[in-house]
Amino acid sequence: MALKIERVLKDFLLQDTKENILLLSRGLALYTYDLITNQLVRLTKVSHTGLERFPGIYKISKTLGILELFEARFLSDKNHFIVIINGGVYLLENGRFKLLFTLDNHGFLKGRGVLPNGLLIDSEIIYIGEYWRNKHRQTIHIYRYNMKSHELLKIKIPWNTRHIHFIQKDPFTNKIFVGTGDTDNESVIATIEPATFKFDVIGKGSQVWRAVSLVFTDNYIYWGTDGFIKKNNCGIVRMKRSEKALEILSLIDSTVFYSVKFKNNILFGKSGEFSEHLSIIFYDLSRSIVGKMMVLTKQKKRPHGIIRIGISTDKVILSPINTKEFGAISTLICSIKE
Repeated sequence: MALKIERVLKDFLLQDTKENILLLSRGLALYTYDLITNQLVRLTKVSHTGLERFPGIYKISKTLGILELFEARFLSDKNHFIVIINGGVYLLENGRFKLLFTLDNHGFLKGRGVLPNGLLIDSEIIYIGEYWRNKHRQTIHIYRYNMKSHELLKIKIPWNTRHIHFIQKDPFTNKIFVGTGDTDNESVIATIEPATFKFDVIGKGSQVWRAVSLVFTDNYIYWGTDGFIKKNNCGIVRMKRSEKALEILSLIDSTVFYSVKFKNNILFGKSGEFSEHLSIIFYDLSRSIVGKMMVLTKQKKRPHGIIRIGISTDKVILSPINTKEFGAISTLICSIKE
């Protein structure tokens, strides 16, 4: 089984997908791309950041290997978006930005404010998990914003941790899952009750619970660990829902950040954090086997490479960052070849 690359969109970063439409960014500009017509449309430049005052900011960011300048997501339709940049959370509508609220911890020497999977849009509710360097382990929060009532709540994480890796909704139970890290004691996977904000810890206490992305099936929850295999015996993991029993499906030589379910496979993006190579690892749900679909080589003297993963109606969308094969950033439109 392999991934067949059908088209390469050089210099573009995958932000989101909705059916056959991709939401992409290039520097501080936001675009949509239609997979059926191959039409690329520039929506707007993401301003209100302070970054646009610096000429050549995109060229500088490419040189440094820092490409994830902001996060953007579709709302319920393909004409409204949520954009997070420089600590501001904006509604983008008809080319106009409306500030909804501001994150407390972000920016230079602090960090990006949120990871891609730390942003959850659940109907009219926006959840954002704080992600910043937090060297001194200050209290970490989930921001909960109601787009109808405009009510903003900050929900305190009730255990000591560095930052939030993900907030995701389980489509089978409608529970909201939260993951934190980084040390053993800080690595937790839990659920949160939206009405009472009560947390229920599923597992904690080792790097096996240090995840950045979950994939849900009816009987299991899958993830790749953000821990270091040589010290912590981690890799691709699944948990049986009925027993909360863990099973390590495969040991790997680096961290896994992002994962998705595509048809009968779960795809995991292995980073180049502890390895010279990035790869897409698949787990075949019907045959219970693990394999590699694509292997890339990270660029040296750059931040460790990662691969963002998304899916459309019938395509796998990848954004490898800092690789020899595709440069600083590209978006790859792929199909699966048996």
